[in-house]
Amino acid sequence: MFKTWQKPLHKRKLWKQMSVTSKIVYYMRPFVEQLIEIWLQPLPFPTIFKLIYSGILNIFLLMPIVYPILIVILYYGIVQYFFEKSLDMRFTQNIDLIHFLEQLFSLETFKENQNSLFVPFLKDIYALACCIDYIRLALAIMMG
Repeated sequence: MFKTWQKPLHKRKLWKQMSVTSKIVYYMRPFVEQLIEIWLQPLPFPTIFKLIYSGILNIFLLMPIVYPILIVILYYGIVQYFFEKSLDMRFTQNIDLIHFLEQLFSLETFKENQNSLFVPFLKDIYALACCIDYIRLALAIMMG
């Protein structure tokens, strides 16, 4: 006979009684465990890779929250586009999504004199991440 406690959680009666947040926590647990495991890796693994990997995992962790919000914004943009093109309605500045996005994507992120500062800035970020590795190495040698 197949025992109840050997079934996965999503096939038990308890699953139907759980709240939505508990179900989300249940499915996010492997991602959080992976995030903790990556930061506990030994010293030769560079911190810059840990930061990149953590960013990717955080995207997956926030996906259940961000995805519905993006869907609502997308459909709001479609409805706004329909109203503006078909009914000649104009939205106020507070709720005008299409023109806000046009303004956002037309922004210049760098001026010509700032382009030369971007590469040294990235080098400084990488140097800071490597510095953390060297500090950890020194502490491991001192404590070990």
